[in-house]
Amino acid sequence: MQNKILIIGAGGQVGQALKEILGSRAILVGRNILDLSRPSELGARILEMKPDAVINAAAYTQVDQAEKEEEQAGVVNAQAPLEIAKACHKLGVCFLTYSTDYVYSGNGVQAWRESDAISPQNAYGRSKALGEKLLSEWAPSDFRWLILRTSWVYSFNGRNFVSTMLKLGSEREELKIVNDQVGAPTYALHLASASLAMLEKLEAGAGLSGAGLSGIYNCASGGETSWFQFAEEIFSGARGLGREFELQRLLGISTAEYPTPARRPLNSRLDQSKLFEKFDLELPHYRLGLDSCLRQIMIREGKIK
Repeated sequence: MQNKILIIGAGGQVGQALKEILGSRAILVGRNILDLSRPSELGARILEMKPDAVINAAAYTQVDQAEKEEEQAGVVNAQAPLEIAKACHKLGVCFLTYSTDYVYSGNGVQAWRESDAISPQNAYGRSKALGEKLLSEWAPSDFRWLILRTSWVYSFNGRNFVSTMLKLGSEREELKIVNDQVGAPTYALHLASASLAMLEKLEAGAGLSGAGLSGIYNCASGGETSWFQFAEEIFSGARGLGREFELQRLLGISTAEYPTPARRPLNSRLDQSKLFEKFDLELPHYRLGLDSCLRQIMIREGKIK
């Protein structure tokens, strides 16, 4: 494994998870040092740092706000990763960044494969799709790079669906949760662990582009569920650990009953056979991630040991 890995977006969910695993081997930087909204400044600063590998865990992730700020989302999610990649190529080191299930149309019920045509339905998805396009079309044959399409990321750090449910369940007697969007909630710690395993194999690969390993991969937890079912499991698991809630009723509603500025995909299932074929890797089932996440939250709150 690389000696020093530069983690861009160190304060985010995946950045914090990478920090948990890497410890002192991580070079952690936030927006105050590498600001992705200013791509032209990124290359020189990364070259000065001389990392052994780079993971970009920073992104513009305000899905609804992106409908009003699509140009800004494109700068952060597309132009910036390309500039980071160019610096990595000059240094001769591997680069890994993240994309999203939102690049797909979200129609049907079949799990999406990397070879399927993309058709993002909102500005955030388009910004990520543009990032994929810019990097994959630019990448020289000797550059080792990975883009991981993931879904529904959550952690014991920061704001996410799990933390939101725990907060709202402590305040309200009734919650309405969308029940017709299906995907795989992905635990940030499991995603971080998989990312590092892939990066290590990519670095070890002989020949051009890490022996043909460079490219775009679906990378999410195992299993599938709806937001409503996931919420049920969150409350059940937390109650099993002794957490008490005001919540009395959890009601399922359709996406149409919960309109948002940005259209959400109904089908976020991701086929991960390519990940297994190329890297002999599959992430744990989402329920295992949820159990681990809830325990960490309760430990950090001093509720359990």
